Amino acid sequence: MKIKEIIRGWYQKEGVSSILKNINWLVLDRIIRMVGGLLINAWVSRYLGPKNIGIWDFSVSVTSFFLIFSSLGIERVAIKNFVEVSHEENIKNFSTLLSLRIIISIVSFLGAGFLLQYYAENDIEKIVIGWLVASSILIQVTEVITFDFQANLLSKFTVISKTTGFILASLVKVYLIIYNYELTYFIGAFLLELFVGSLLLLYHYFKLRKPVYFSFSKQLFQEYLHSFLPLLLSAFAYTVYTQIDQVMIGRMIGDEALGVYSRAVKLFMISTAIYTILGSSLFPELTKQWKKGINSLNSSYERISSMLTGISYVGVFFTWILADLVIDILYGEAFAGAALNLKILMISAIFQYNGGMRGNYLILTNKRNIIMISSFCSMGLNVLLNYLLIPKYGTNGAAFASVFTVFFTAFVLNFFFKKTIVIGLAQLRSFFMIYFIRKVFKRN
Repeated sequence: MKIKEIIRGWYQKEGVSSILKNINWLVLDRIIRMVGGLLINAWVSRYLGPKNIGIWDFSVSVTSFFLIFSSLGIERVAIKNFVEVSHEENIKNFSTLLSLRIIISIVSFLGAGFLLQYYAENDIEKIVIGWLVASSILIQVTEVITFDFQANLLSKFTVISKTTGFILASLVKVYLIIYNYELTYFIGAFLLELFVGSLLLLYHYFKLRKPVYFSFSKQLFQEYLHSFLPLLLSAFAYTVYTQIDQVMIGRMIGDEALGVYSRAVKLFMISTAIYTILGSSLFPELTKQWKKGINSLNSSYERISSMLTGISYVGVFFTWILADLVIDILYGEAFAGAALNLKILMISAIFQYNGGMRGNYLILTNKRNIIMISSFCSMGLNVLLNYLLIPKYGTNGAAFASVFTVFFTAFVLNFFFKKTIVIGLAQLRSFFMIYFIRKVFKRN
């Protein structure tokens, strides 16, 4: 009974219940998109086939470079400016951010559209699809509202808005499949999801923050512009690393190969989503240990790295056993090549999980310059490896490029800096689960 009262008292502390509820909404959003998205996307992929999926994914990959530019890369700075401010300051921040985002989104939309038109090489269908996908940049200008909701633990409204759009678009996709519609209509369903989500975000913002009016701040505008470039470079480097393989496959091999490979990437992203949930949950513990001192931080880092590495081993094991069956069930024989792509990609999950908390460690110890260097190393290495391996090994070459890139930037790079050797050694021991082996021997 005493334990129950302690837990209840802790839960009812100011802020604790709100934080937990906020996290629960974010986790719910991840689950809905992982499960629902996987099933709907599998059905759509079967219906459209590798070539059409490849055309769609190529446009999305190219657009993603411009989308990261339009998103400004200043999420953390923006969220900080929304935390516990007056209504007047909130409106001023929102108006300034929205103005900046609209301006840059228009430029990004035009850049993505014209580049995709150039790549289309006078293919009318590809030109139309390119411009439609590029227009998603304009629809997503309302994402600035999510910064306010994140800062004030109101993520449930973000999840409700986006999930409603996702469900509605999924129903439309089912209708399109049943009645044999063409690829362009599925792009329309993709845009519908974003549009509905954006409208609902605006609705919730106007409801929660009324009265809403326009209040531009030149000082805030300059602050965001000042923060824009360095944060954007890091975000852009990450986007290049995650998307360049698909762009290069589309250009070097063709749409059909890209369609097959991108299905493996979609499945692999489930492991990334799981890591994101685990990582966000474990970061507070790392922060707590940092406050106790560097030795506590190092010990906690190795413990977390060992635990996450162990989880990755389980994921890789089951992926290698079940990949062929899963690809066949979800996508069919036309996408059979995705199974080997997925098996290779999953090897990188070991290094991703093993060194995933590395960035958080570097932030806590104020070594942000190493994060920047790592981002650009991953971008440059990945582009180089894709250029060398895709012509020789096809899509499997792209998968190997991802594995080598994560291995180098998340593990090997630690030994290039004196300040991160301690991280590299901890991760090396984590590969062999030394932390838990020691615990077992101590008990015995």
